[in-house]
Amino acid sequence: MSSTPAILAVTMNPALDVTAWVDEWEPQVKIPSRKIRRDPGGGGVNVARMARRWLDRESVEALVALGGPTGDRLAGLLLEEDIVCRRFTIADETRESWQISLPDGGFYRIIHPGPCWQAEEVRRFQALLAARAEALRPAWIVLSGSLPAGVEAAAMTALIAAARRAGRATRIAVDTRGEALVAALEAGVDLVKPDRREMASLARRLGHGSGDMLTLARRMVAAGRARVFCYTLGAKGLVIVRGEEAWRWEPPPVEPVSLAGAGDFLLGTLLARLILGDDWHTASRLAMATAAATAATEGTSPP
Repeated sequence: MSSTPAILAVTMNPALDVTAWVDEWEPQVKIPSRKIRRDPGGGGVNVARMARRWLDRESVEALVALGGPTGDRLAGLLLEEDIVCRRFTIADETRESWQISLPDGGFYRIIHPGPCWQAEEVRRFQALLAARAEALRPAWIVLSGSLPAGVEAAAMTALIAAARRAGRATRIAVDTRGEALVAALEAGVDLVKPDRREMASLARRLGHGSGDMLTLARRMVAAGRARVFCYTLGAKGLVIVRGEEAWRWEPPPVEPVSLAGAGDFLLGTLLARLILGDDWHTASRLAMATAAATAATEGTSPP
């Protein structure tokens, strides 16, 4: 691989993922944990972590907004995984997310409120993204994860414009939700990766009614909203719509231990394998296998 990153993974709202294992769960009782682990988390962070498993260090850069001691800790964990982290410092503290894992295999996931951005921070982040895009000109720029408080959905349009400073050879992938996903599709991108819930929400927002997901995905591709529409169905698999083609991969059966990061790691594998020369069918099959393996892996950890 060249010394220029092939993937620039962008995360505005990362999280320090904390997983605790307990022997029981009941209200109004102090419950000790048997074990605890902390992982760097958030959409683009996880995409970078998974891509780094396939690609060398110089091929992946994570552009991450971080604040406070929690942000410091997350940055340290990325350093431990030998990931190039371009840090954008914000005033508010980076959030945490928790998973409480039970002996029977069940778990609770608790997502904390994230930092609230100021308008000036949004402008500076967009400028930094434009500068990195122009300097690196990577194969893919990935805008992944939720937008933090204080950042309007319309900012997604500006982020995509900033990413396009890399030039026509760079492709843009977006994995987000709600109005930000609608904004990305209106701007037009190379790939989107919603999950089943996001697809249902997208259908409502676009007035698609009760039509099936495949029809919606085909409409978006035909309209030029996304060159590739990749949507996940949890245990029922992954569907890819690309041009006139559409195919589906089903995962092997697994006993889920944690679902945290599965979709992000899927996207990281998909893009990395495409960069390594795989065709879309092969890359997406390996991506589906990655997501299945993630579900059987503790914490928020690439398999």
